[in-house]
Amino acid sequence: MGQPLRSFDDLPEPTERPQWLVLDVSLVGANGERWRAVGLGETVTAALTWARESAPEGTWWLVSDWADLFGD
Repeated sequence: MGQPLRSFDDLPEPTERPQWLVLDVSLVGANGERWRAVGLGETVTAALTWARESAPEGTWWLVSDWADLFGD
């Protein structure tokens, strides 16, 4: 026998929500390569690190610019 579904309004509100940053990150390589990535993290440093780690391997990437995509 199925269980009745609870109303959305009856769901408990989480007491602590992690603050995630979503950044649009521009990266530049040593030979002029360019890459854009999305960075996610609880801090700007963590989000920029995520973006650098998601770039193609074999190039040392420098963060040249970033902007908020989502968040407070």
